[in-house]
Amino acid sequence: MKFYGRDRGSAIMGTAGTVVVDRDGYEIYDLKGNKTSEFKAGSTTSSSDLLGADSMTDAHFANFIAGFAKARS
Repeated sequence: MKFYGRDRGSAIMGTAGTVVVDRDGYEIYDLKGNKTSEFKAGSTTSSSDLLGADSMTDAHFANFIAGFAKARS
């Protein structure tokens, strides 16, 4: 069953709205279900890819490595 038009991802529902996160980025919705903001990380990935090879994972690892390098300097 698709939720917010996605096959997989996470929806975090709060008192002021919802954020939907998947491998391609995130979208923010208000309490009425209107999209108020979004971030796309790059090209669209397959929802059936079990390897985790996607632009969000690449960005996450690049951020981790940059933080580690900064901590060591």
